[in-house]
Amino acid sequence: MDKINFNEAEILGALGRSGYLFESEISKMLSEKGFFVETNTVIKDPITGKSREIDLIAELYEANVDYKKNKCFTNVKYVFEIKNNSAPLVLLTEFENNPNIQDWEAFKQRITIPPEMEDYFSSPYWDKIVMENKFSIFTQYCSFQHKKNNAKDELMALHPDNIYEGLSKISQYCEQKIKPEDNSEADQYFRLFLYLPILLIADDLYELKYDEIKNPKLTKTECSLLLYNYHYENNPTMAYIFVVTKDGLPKLLNFMMETEKEIFEDLVERRKKGMK
Repeated sequence: MDKINFNEAEILGALGRSGYLFESEISKMLSEKGFFVETNTVIKDPITGKSREIDLIAELYEANVDYKKNKCFTNVKYVFEIKNNSAPLVLLTEFENNPNIQDWEAFKQRITIPPEMEDYFSSPYWDKIVMENKFSIFTQYCSFQHKKNNAKDELMALHPDNIYEGLSKISQYCEQKIKPEDNSEADQYFRLFLYLPILLIADDLYELKYDEIKNPKLTKTECSLLLYNYHYENNPTMAYIFVVTKDGLPKLLNFMMETEKEIFEDLVERRKKGMK
């Protein structure tokens, strides 16, 4: 078989279009910010039984340097699906609060509580992100492609399969990680672990809202929240997923690190007071 020759420009172009360079760039940026980064973690899809890869998982180890003294520990694992998309993504249908929906459960957290604080119940990330209205929340998404229709090249809105599969993958991974286990961790430590799914896109992100006279309006943004509905082990559930652009990622990380710091300090105070 004859060897096919490729020049470096062609190789780099192919890597760029595929998204490998984008993923590598994000991994390097996270490492430089002090995160421990795992790439291409393989999980088993609970629906299909097939192996699937999580693009990136990152966590900051230095967040709770005094956890042994305070016996409190918070940790956020950022679970990334990275898309080098060539078309904008639009989030639409704003989430309306419903007393019948326990949307605080959409933050995938796992808590271990010392016996003397067994009455503790809280979802602090929900309090600080949702209740304080830090981000707009939507329940639908779409992207676009050009399609020939009656000899016209029209822009069509659609749910891309690769976006759907990515959202499903990272939400299922987070569900697996918060499944209850035995009481092996029931000790004197107060722990709060958050598994945070993130859809990171290269192209533009828009929010669609309606003005006072019900006209739709697009607003360009760098970060927003999607309340994503799905089934896990045959049960309906939901997950809050951050949708963020490359330019918006550093701001989101800084916000989450500051939020985690505030939550850690609050847990320490609660621990000292014994919830009294």
